[in-house]
Amino acid sequence: MIHFRDRSDLVLYAREHCGSRTCSNAIMDGKVVVLGGFSRIPPGTTPGWVLTVTSTRGKIWVLAVIPDQIRHCYRVYVLRKIPWRYWVGDQASHPIYISDVSALASQARMNAIAEDSEDG
Repeated sequence: MIHFRDRSDLVLYAREHCGSRTCSNAIMDGKVVVLGGFSRIPPGTTPGWVLTVTSTRGKIWVLAVIPDQIRHCYRVYVLRKIPWRYWVGDQASHPIYISDVSALASQARMNAIAEDSEDG
């Protein structure tokens, strides 16, 4: 299994494995925001990273990069919703887990936890 050393490795891997030429082009030409590490990414329980990609025309993808322990590689797939409740970017020691927008991510996590407690 490869190891991501930094944000650039993560973004490059997502670009090469996102499964869509349009998304891949958007990663190259548009805006990429690494949201950082998440302790789990639904619908499963595997930890990983989440990125948002915005094309120059405004289309947005939310990508998850998670390890596949069976195949000893990573999988990239599109999420419908960012699992903010599981964001751990402020608890990590390695920079690859820290969000490009840490203050926003921290607030989004607090809001998600508050919403869950109101629903439950």
